[in-house]
Order: sequence, then C-alpha cells, then structure tokens
Amino acid sequence: MIEGAVKFYLGFLFPYGEYYVTGPPTSPENRFCGEDGKSHSVGMASTMDISILKELFGYYLKICNILGIEGETADVKRVLSKLPPFKTGSFGQIREWFLDYPETEIHHRHVSHLYGLYPGNLITENTPELLEACRVALERRGDEGTGWCMAWKACLWARLRDGEHALGLLKNQLRYTREENISCVGGGIYLNMLCAHPPFQIDGNFGFAAAVAEMLIQSRKGHILLLPALPAEWKDGNVRGMKVQSDITVDFEWRGGRIHRVRLCSSHEQKVTLECNGISKTIFLRPDGTEDMIFDWSVLRAWKS
Repeated sequence: MIEGAVKFYLGFLFPYGEYYVTGPPTSPENRFCGEDGKSHSVGMASTMDISILKELFGYYLKICNILGIEGETADVKRVLSKLPPFKTGSFGQIREWFLDYPETEIHHRHVSHLYGLYPGNLITENTPELLEACRVALERRGDEGTGWCMAWKACLWARLRDGEHALGLLKNQLRYTREENISCVGGGIYLNMLCAHPPFQIDGNFGFAAAVAEMLIQSRKGHILLLPALPAEWKDGNVRGMKVQSDITVDFEWRGGRIHRVRLCSSHEQKVTLECNGISKTIFLRPDGTEDMIFDWSVLRAWKS
C-alpha cells in the first residue's frame, strides 16, 4: 500500500524551479488572497501536502532498508531531496502555502500547515526555529473553533510543551452547547459527551484523548519523555497502561509535578532513553521482565522487579 502511494506521487509531483511540488493542492478548506487581490483556494505545494509526502517517502526508505529491497528508492531519494523546505512567513509563522500568501481568514479553524509538528514528527526540538514559527502560527489562529479543532490545537500546544495552553483548549472543548444545526462555529460538547462540530464529529472525542496523552507522555523510537506539558492543575496523578513507540507499556505516578515512580514493560529486548525530572537515563529492557524505577527528587535509582 505504501509503495503504491509512493509510485502515485512520484508521477504526480512535477518540477517547479529547483523543487518538486504538488499541483493543484489545497490547504484543506482555507483560502488565501492572491496577487490579484481575490480569494483563492488552489495553488502549488501546500505545506500540508509536502509534510505528508516527506513522511511517506521517509517511511518508505526505512521500510526498504529493513526488508533489503531496492524498489523505488533511487527515485524517492532524488525527489525527497528536492521537496520544498518549511518556510516562515512575514509574521514569523510557518507558511501555509508555497508562496507567502496572506490568509483570507486569519482565525480559520484548520491548522493543516502544522501537520509536520503534530501528528507528524518533522518539526522537533532539533529545529527550534521551526518550533517557534509553529507557535506564532497557532497564536495567530487563536483558540476558538469547533470541538475537533480545539482538540488538534491542544495536541499541537502539548507538542510545544505548553501544558497551560493545551489545558485551556480542552476546557473550551468541554463547554456545553445546544447547537444541532450544521455549522462551522460553536464547538464544545453535548450532554452525552459527544463532540459538537456541530452536528457531531468523533475526531473531537478521539483528539481530546490524544491531547491528554500528549501532555503526559511523548515518545519517538528509542526515547520517552514523561510529563512534557503538565499543567499546574494536574500536579498529582498516575497513569497505567500507556503505550509508546517500540511496543513499550508505561505506568507512572507523579507528585507535585515530578515523577515519583515509573514502570516500563517491553515485548522485546531493546534500549530506550527515559527523560523526566530533568534527568535522562538509558535503560535496557528485556521481554522476560520489567524495569521499575523510583525517582528521588535528585537521585535516580533503578532495579529489576
């Protein structure tokens, strides 16, 4: 399936200047003001398009390497190296389109150009200037929107490690609404806790849970970060059965905003770096046991359970 998508986009992309671009693309539902002063929705190389393609091509190369196959790797490497980079606009924000077009609706509920930050992993702490550009883009968009939109923004703020802002959006999403007619404004939830778009979108419910998870734990292959975006109101708590990348199950407890106990269970032997309380520690996991750790305020001790 992935190779089929790769083959399609190798044929769909076309050269434009020094880059390969998609065309015609959109940035879902949002519009920009063109050089003619009119509102447009179709252009070239929208940031969301390019972000998804960078992930697709990157994953394809990893898969081919694991399987030891050539496939389309030569063409993918050539095209991937010529996809447009992330660029900042005149306000310091991540650009939504290839050119620095102004939005016709600054507070549009979609934040498609931030896909590379979340749910993607293209913009990380290794690219601090892009993280700041994402922050500017979010601030320009504002915190209003429909239920699913506020959940996505909460996930983005959590990825930026701003727990207070993420929590504020989740509280906005929990506002009760009676609106039932199809609408792109209003947001919130109904009495049955279903997300109000309105009339209803499950994205908001799933996204709410995803945002809470993102505030408590973030992971990528070989690295786990605990409490990356913990708001002050959640100073004490515990989590059980949280899944992270590489098939690791994590239980943890925190007091006063600091991790007190962590348990890691892995389905296979692997090495992982755990980061919390300002400490990073490399841990070796085996499938025949767990790692159980207690964090004294300044000293980390680990032992087998």
